[in-house]
Amino acid sequence: MSVQATTWVWEHSQAEGTARLVLLAVADAANREGERAWVSAKTISKMCRIGHRTAQRKIAELIDSGELEKMGSRGEKHATVYRLPGVRENQPVRQDDVAPVRQDDVRQNGVYAKSDTPLRQMEPAATPPMAHTPINPSSSKELHPINNAHAHETVGERKRPAPGRVHYSPAFEQFWEAYPRKEGKLDAYNAWRSASHFNNASHLIAAAGRYRDNPNRDPRYTKTPTRWLNTRGWEDG
Repeated sequence: MSVQATTWVWEHSQAEGTARLVLLAVADAANREGERAWVSAKTISKMCRIGHRTAQRKIAELIDSGELEKMGSRGEKHATVYRLPGVRENQPVRQDDVAPVRQDDVRQNGVYAKSDTPLRQMEPAATPPMAHTPINPSSSKELHPINNAHAHETVGERKRPAPGRVHYSPAFEQFWEAYPRKEGKLDAYNAWRSASHFNNASHLIAAAGRYRDNPNRDPRYTKTPTRWLNTRGWEDG
């Protein structure tokens, strides 16, 4: 599952109804970066509980709308490689991906300089604060690059609520309390949002309780809540 891909669908996709559900199924199968997914129409139809032809038709509609691209076939159980172009478009360019501007790339009076010093090192230093000017402690996190929480984050990380500021829904908290394994709460919440959008929350909570109380469940092999939700564990009884 890619948090970046599913978050993009929830917040940016213009697809509606069954097409939106199909796009969520593709996003659920996307790789870690959220750009590509390997999934068959048969799997999509099973995940969305729709007919195979309906799944194919909705995939075609998404491709026509530009929210999905078909890259080719992987050959494994007729799986197709899809690309979610919108995910990449909404990712900012990382500093590591940008080569520093060198001074020898800058023309000065018609002549190129021959220094190996990056241009940003040639910029004048910032004016130091005036003496005896107190620094507001509350602003120190914004001034210090190490403490700046947004300095190098990716799109997926920025979409996630900051630690300590997550407000989980009451229904999810009930599910979390009922589920036998407490691991990856934030990822589980994202999976919960997707599952509860198309399923009754009380049904999911009750199913989690049955899974917890199943005498045949081995604690060593208990699924994480995220995996249980993504694999539709509530359908197992």
